[in-house]
Amino acid sequence: MRAFHPKIVYPYHYRGSDLSLFEKALAGSSIEVRILDWYYKS
Repeated sequence: MRAFHPKIVYPYHYRGSDLSLFEKALAGSSIEVRILDWYYKS
């Protein structure tokens, strides 16, 4: 993400992943991380 430097990132294939690590990796980069609930709930 840092190489592309988007303004906003929406991670979506993250089931079972710790997104806090992703957010920490981008901290201070001015890239906003928006986490949404993409997965279907039955």
